[in-house]
Amino acid sequence: CDLPILRHDDIVALGIALQARTLPPEAKEVDEAPDQPSPLNRRSRLATVAAQCEREWFFECNGLDLAAPLAILHPGLRGPQLGQGWSITFAQSKWIVGDPQADVGEQATWLTKSGARLLQTDAAIGRRLADAWANFDARTPKEAMIVVDPNFTPAQRAAIKAAIGVPVLHIIEQPGIGIVAASDPKGGYLVPAATSVVEVVDGDGKPVASPGAGELIVTPIYEYVVPRLRFATGIRASPELHPKTLIGVRRLSSAGEVNE
Repeated sequence: CDLPILRHDDIVALGIALQARTLPPEAKEVDEAPDQPSPLNRRSRLATVAAQCEREWFFECNGLDLAAPLAILHPGLRGPQLGQGWSITFAQSKWIVGDPQADVGEQATWLTKSGARLLQTDAAIGRRLADAWANFDARTPKEAMIVVDPNFTPAQRAAIKAAIGVPVLHIIEQPGIGIVAASDPKGGYLVPAATSVVEVVDGDGKPVASPGAGELIVTPIYEYVVPRLRFATGIRASPELHPKTLIGVRRLSSAGEVNE
């Protein structure tokens, strides 16, 4: 593709220019996260639904129970403190948000009392909890730890999994896009291909072949509020040598190193 690559500042400038010509934030067709700067995080309702479908599909691929209570200890997710809702598969989900600034002992006690079977956190908190795991009277989470953080290496993931004894799922998300990549229990990463055009390119914007590495470029298909054509994620990735055919999904050998 000969289209130029958009970066963070480009999409902010584009969004500002489009605001006068797009639906207002209060319109039903537009979703906007209150804790993220506008217009970077403005999304069409269709794109929001597509992103939610992707999230739940990735969780199911990793064997997670969509109805399992979820505890959240993450600097980027501070509220609401309690919540529940229905997933696209009509499973009722419940979540509780804890204090990411608390010390590890307080967090462990909170996790035990929460009754959660899943924990969503970042790499730093996940490592602290794993280091102190042997001192916990209760083993939580009981099903899986979900680490939402681009700076999370395979070695860190393996160490946490060995310490806590449950699967560790790695998710890479970005404002306004949703999940960029999710770890696959079979190895490597899954990226959405049914709702986005995904590329791995070099510094000149040309496709990178395996075993090379480049930057992950995403073009959401269903976004019309703030279009992102060839949006540079800043994520370094490597395509698979022999990608498997699977509708709606593309596989990568690796993903997650921030390339800035």
